[in-house]
Parts: sequence; structure tokens; C-alpha cells
Amino acid sequence: MPVIDSPQNRVPKLLRALHTKKGREESGLALVEGPKVVEEALAAGRLAFVAWCREASDEAGLRSILRAAEAAKVPVHELAPRAFAATADTVTPTGLLGAAGLRWLGLAELEVPDRAKWLVLCDVRDPGNAGTMIRSADAFGVSAVISLGHCVDLYEPKVVRATAGAVFHLPLARCEWPELRAWAADKGIATVATDLGGKVSLPGLTWAARTAILIGNEAHGLPEDVLTQADVRVKIPMSGRAESLNAAVAAGVMLYAASAPLRDTHKKDKQPNTEGLDGEK
Repeated sequence: MPVIDSPQNRVPKLLRALHTKKGREESGLALVEGPKVVEEALAAGRLAFVAWCREASDEAGLRSILRAAEAAKVPVHELAPRAFAATADTVTPTGLLGAAGLRWLGLAELEVPDRAKWLVLCDVRDPGNAGTMIRSADAFGVSAVISLGHCVDLYEPKVVRATAGAVFHLPLARCEWPELRAWAADKGIATVATDLGGKVSLPGLTWAARTAILIGNEAHGLPEDVLTQADVRVKIPMSGRAESLNAAVAAGVMLYAASAPLRDTHKKDKQPNTEGLDGEK
């Protein structure tokens, strides 16, 4: 296959379009950049095509990825430096890009196991925070990540990079609070809102078998209607002078705490606590 030299070729033009939400929605594709993220998209069966630049990469380091893509019948395009320079999102590109399929689910399409946790990002705006939370959700076995309100696009390139590819292994859904609240009530899912003014302290929370953990905006936290209508408002106790935690750190703490009953079950070989939430209504 010939090397693509012109930035106006359809491949670099499409990759450039994936920098925008409009381009992603119209094409149904997300930009993936770097060996790790490309590998994860390929492993998830979501990789649509690969583009690489010989001069901008360690060819030997990419060889196994390119071979794996070809074996999976994923088109591989080689770009000349000027075509590649017009496509990458990072300041120091690795020489490897790709496009992976978007996959959004409706709440009704999400699986609801007997025991499960969901992570809900409400008005989270920072791509790095959102990506880190998705990566943590994957690490702690969350069933799905739900985008609520005016969140950053979870397929935005900076978000995808921050997930280290985890975004392609978790179901993603998006909705508004009334829809989420009705779904949670119908499915017997307790909604836990993180709140600096919460009356329930995290160590004292008994986790319900099904729980949705709500993380709010970096600057303003969760909206008042979410706080007042959630099943429980929980605070993370802090002994230092900091007034609050970074949103991604707070999510990580909550997810770790939520996974404790499951960890204890594996250790003790007994059924997890299913008594529900020991908190306010």
C-alpha cells in the first residue's frame, strides 16, 4: 500500500475530524493514539483502522501491533511526516494513531447483576479527571460508567488517552438525572452522592448490593437536585487541611471502598452483606 503524503487524503482528514465531537458523532469513531490505547481498542474488537508514521516512531516497537492489526483484518495506513503531523493530538506523538468505534448504550441496555456498582459522572468537565475515573472504574470492576448532564465527551481524545484504553472495555451510557433516578429505583439500585456536607461518613456506609456512585463537577460538586434526591449523601473524612479532594481521587476512594465487600467475600468465602445502605433517605 502506498505511503499517504497529502494531509488532504481521506485518512488524515478523517483523523483530524475526530478531534471534534461533531466529527466523532458523524463518523461513529473516536481517535486513539499511542501503542497502549491502540492495543486495547484492538483487543476489544473496536479498532476500525490504524495509521502510523515511520519517521515519527520506533518501527521495531510498533511491529507487533501492526502485525496484530493486519491479522485481525484491520486496515493499516502508513502516513508520511507531513500527513501525520496534521493528525496527531499530542505535542510529542508516538507515531501511531487509530480510529475506534463509539459505543453508547441506553440505560435499558445495561446489564443489572445481583451485585454491581456503577460510576456516574455528573457535569465532570476535565478530560484528565474523566479518563482517570474510567480507568479506576475498570480496575475496580464497575459494571458501567454513566455520563450525566454536561459532562466532557467520554470519547474526547484526552479522555481516551487518560483511560489507557479502559474506555473500550466498559459499557458507557449517557442520560439526565430524572432518567437515571427512575432507572435506579426500578432496578433496586441505591444512589450514593459524594458530598462534603454529607451526614454519612464513608467508613460507616454499608454498601447495598447494587449501588450507583455519583461524582460531581470539579468546582461545584453535584447539583442540588441530585444531592436532595439521592438515597444517601456520603462524605470522605479527611484529617489534613485540604478542604476537598480532586474529583478523580474521590472517585478512586469511593470505588475502592465499594469493592471492599467483594474483596472480603473472596477472602472469607462467604456471601457479601446485602443489608443495603445504613444511611439517610
